[in-house]
Amino acid sequence: MNIKRYTIASFILIAFVGWFVHSYVSQDIRVIHFFGTDLPAMPIALWIITPLLVLYFASLLHMGSCGITKMLELRRYRKDYEELIDALRDALLGKKNRRSSYKTERYSTLGHILDRCDITPTKRLKSSDNPTIQSVLDFIHDIKNGENVDLRKFHIENDNPLAIEYFTKQYESGNLSAEEILSKSDHFAKELVYMAYKDFVKDAPLASIKKYDKYMNKEALATILTRVNAKENTLKVDNDVLFELIQKIDISEDEYICGSIILSKYMLPQQRIDLFERLSNATDDAMPAYIYTLYDLEVVEQADDLLDASREDEYLRFRAYRALRETNKNFSINLFTPKVCR
Repeated sequence: MNIKRYTIASFILIAFVGWFVHSYVSQDIRVIHFFGTDLPAMPIALWIITPLLVLYFASLLHMGSCGITKMLELRRYRKDYEELIDALRDALLGKKNRRSSYKTERYSTLGHILDRCDITPTKRLKSSDNPTIQSVLDFIHDIKNGENVDLRKFHIENDNPLAIEYFTKQYESGNLSAEEILSKSDHFAKELVYMAYKDFVKDAPLASIKKYDKYMNKEALATILTRVNAKENTLKVDNDVLFELIQKIDISEDEYICGSIILSKYMLPQQRIDLFERLSNATDDAMPAYIYTLYDLEVVEQADDLLDASREDEYLRFRAYRALRETNKNFSINLFTPKVCR
């Protein structure tokens, strides 16, 4: 209710009642005894309108308290709405460890669900009547289109999918180099750093490869091996360095064999034998690759000795190859290598 109109209407009613009593009922002056106390003498009309005035102020106080309560309730809803918008913003941005706080039960139910969901906007969602959501949609749209954005605007973490997508596009477009990523690896997601290192070793000198070798991965190692003594983009590297680089990652038996196949193209035979002998002494997983290397380089007696010194259920593919050789059937050793290496 509008207090101003209520006040005007109340005073008109009070004034009318007072005038009516004074004009048509009585103009006497009376003293009223109230709980043993004599109240001041006043006209009867004033005594009549006094309860009306008390009722007016009481109702005014009641409406004021209700208004304050309503105002506080609306304020809680308004704050919760703003909190929900922030939660929706963070869900669109894919932020982690989200936990919003709400004052009302309705918003709390929605917010609890929203804090545990990531929202990926479709291409049809291009605009919103809320400025906060609109700025997020524009931000995501710019990233998808490969435009320059400031990730600090929304406090995006390095491992956030949007940050990864943004820096990946910047890297692929040439705005960000592999060495920039490697030299500031703390600013980027691990998957992007490893991808940059994989590309970096394609033409980087040995000193730079070793500088960032903590980001070694299987793809990068395979690239390095293809460059050893190659005719183009040559990488001159001794066995000590190769051994250290290979030891940076966990490699399976089949992958060791694949590595020997890669090196067979350009590496000197004796260097290759020495490398895999050293690797086989360091780990049993490299022994099949050592045996393969010996057979591939026609060092048959040494390979046969290794098979004889092993259990009968070990290295079955190479035992089959030896059996065929002993029957004068000539097959390429590469037919007995894992399919993944062929």
